[in-house]
Amino acid sequence: MIYKTFIKKMKNKLEEEKKKHKIEDYAFWQNGYKDPEHAEEIAALNQDHAYIQSSALHGDWFQIRFRNFSHAISAEEYFGYANMFGWRYLDSAISREIHHANSTPKPIPDNPSFVMADLSKDLIVRVIPFPEEDPDENALIYRRYGDIALCTYILIGDNGYDYLTLKLPRQVASEMNLTDDYLLERALRNTSMLYPPVLYDNSADAYYCENELTFAEAESHFFPDGFFLSNIRTVNGATALFYPGVMERIAELLEDDFYVVFISEGIIHIVPASHADPAHLQCRLTDVNVNNPSTILSNIIYRYNRAGAKLQPCDKKTRQSICLVS
Repeated sequence: MIYKTFIKKMKNKLEEEKKKHKIEDYAFWQNGYKDPEHAEEIAALNQDHAYIQSSALHGDWFQIRFRNFSHAISAEEYFGYANMFGWRYLDSAISREIHHANSTPKPIPDNPSFVMADLSKDLIVRVIPFPEEDPDENALIYRRYGDIALCTYILIGDNGYDYLTLKLPRQVASEMNLTDDYLLERALRNTSMLYPPVLYDNSADAYYCENELTFAEAESHFFPDGFFLSNIRTVNGATALFYPGVMERIAELLEDDFYVVFISEGIIHIVPASHADPAHLQCRLTDVNVNNPSTILSNIIYRYNRAGAKLQPCDKKTRQSICLVS
């Protein structure tokens, strides 16, 4: 997709949202844009995203206006999204972002804690094993799925191979005056942009990070036996499953429900439900975990149901099998 076509699609999408009364109005501000009426907004965008002080806008932005506030979307960032994931993915992601923007309380500008909202652009998500005993809900921001959880972290460094993070403390989040759902969704979007998802035909390609496919490229492929999912780093690659719209896209690619096997925090196996033996998949996961205890993320397999758009751990009866582990 060329940039000009993308901008046209974005304008059409926002026009639809305006007609549905989800937004009040929108404007497309191009690089170098100046307007005394919007000087503060331009200065804030430049400071927060380009780290410069200028009265001329840096980059192309869609400025979306709601009843009591405005929300900016980077055109270049979302153009990368469209080429990486495809327009259908981006279309649903924009709808979700508008929904969260509408439903999230906004910080009061004259509140000293308002400046902490800038921290949200440095948030990412990691998938971690969920402890047998529930963590202190007042200490962390997380979302649980069976025996794993999405946990919100602050990105403090990246050496090109891995990244350094700190868990986002509940106290800091409270001072930001933002909801858990908003912070998790923002962190997921940040993570998906920094570490886009990739697909592999087989485990060898996934292990050696070869012949990866983007979702846009995968549309012309056939995956009767499923595929392996990760991100461009294969570090924290299991998080890719939880990026906005990814489960729905996988179900579209496979035209089926699917099972998820969390091989490690870096790679997961996706298997179409119609081609899967869940007991066998559970046996394989148990074998992998016994032989690689240091990389265990989950001890159970999961199933995504298209009709309910829901990911759930498989019950014990579904997973039962005679599994001999040497």
